[in-house]
Amino acid sequence: MTNWINAKKQQPEEDGRYLVVCGEVFIATYVKSMKQWKHREGLAANNSAPSQEVWYWMPLPEPPKK
Repeated sequence: MTNWINAKKQQPEEDGRYLVVCGEVFIATYVKSMKQWKHREGLAANNSAPSQEVWYWMPLPEPPKK
């Protein structure tokens, strides 16, 4: 399994869906061109919105094989 990456030190290099920690653990989408996280409520998480700030992230694990 991949280790958690501190979002204050490094953001993803590509757009995509990632596992994130922001008070709880869930899947969010990172939009590199906007340097912004989007999650299920449609809210953005960035430095201007500390209550929604992503603390840690990691790539999603591979799904189980049949």
